[in-house]
Amino acid sequence: MSFAQDALFDIIIVGSCAGGVLAARLSDNPNLRILLLEAGPDHRTATMSPEMMAVNPMSLWADPTWTWPDCKVRRTMLQAPRHYPIGRGAGGGSAINGMGAIRPSPQDFAEWEDMYGCEGWGWNTMLPCLRRLESDPTGAAWEPEAHGVEGPIPIFRQPLESWGPVARAMRLSALEKGYGESPDINSPTASGCVSFAYNVDPISLRRVSVNDGYIEKTRGRQNLMVRCKAVVDRVLFNEKKEATGVLLVSGEQILCRCEVIICAGALQSPAILQRSGVGPTDLLQSLGIPIVADVPGVGIPLAHPASADAQTHDCLGALFLPILLLLQ
Repeated sequence: MSFAQDALFDIIIVGSCAGGVLAARLSDNPNLRILLLEAGPDHRTATMSPEMMAVNPMSLWADPTWTWPDCKVRRTMLQAPRHYPIGRGAGGGSAINGMGAIRPSPQDFAEWEDMYGCEGWGWNTMLPCLRRLESDPTGAAWEPEAHGVEGPIPIFRQPLESWGPVARAMRLSALEKGYGESPDINSPTASGCVSFAYNVDPISLRRVSVNDGYIEKTRGRQNLMVRCKAVVDRVLFNEKKEATGVLLVSGEQILCRCEVIICAGALQSPAILQRSGVGPTDLLQSLGIPIVADVPGVGIPLAHPASADAQTHDCLGALFLPILLLLQ
């Protein structure tokens, strides 16, 4: 569907991985008009390429159609920057990632809540969200209180008899050294050698991304617009420092009534925020960006996330930055 050119949306969501989940959930409310913006191209589940269906994502990582080709990262100052395949396109990173459907442990959730002040992110609070997003009948048969069976993302585990020789040898070596074995890596008590879990359809063995599980099922809704190839430069603010919309790299402004939600990933989200004037004051002043809010943690430890072309970043230690957006 399409709204009028000058339409005022209620909520603008930037990024279609975690943002795709949010768009699907928020558009359940027919009174909200939602705009989901994605920087990369659109694609549909019914016409997925063999490369995008495949369990092995390596060919997608080298394809500039679905990644930011100029994005380079490094984990330490001693390393040369290397290409980092951040997904762009409907479904975001979930459309090109390795499909590892692995939860943080209860201890991780407790650490975020107790040590870092992330109130509401404890295990008991987040477990219903984890269960709601997944369809994992195998896991539910082992531990029903820990797994869901009606969610949009299927969970698949490779049977032991179909493991390759390297995986079999590693498992045997671990067991010989006295490590335990668990059938479910996502069990709250999992320890030792476990089978990997994937967001793969167990029948067709094809990828199920956020686009497949969430966005495709909501595209017909009259209150949701999915717009791809829309690269966001920055968030727009009024004199009260309230977000009023976004400015695209093309120069187009899109306004909203309620809020702007940035779900553009570990590198692009802080870049957008910093270009918007939200971040460490010293850095923003050095770049000539007017200050909207002094938030020192934005972009740390990213060295240059406020790149003007919204693509090139130099990352110091954020290669595996744990970003979890389970807003179910």
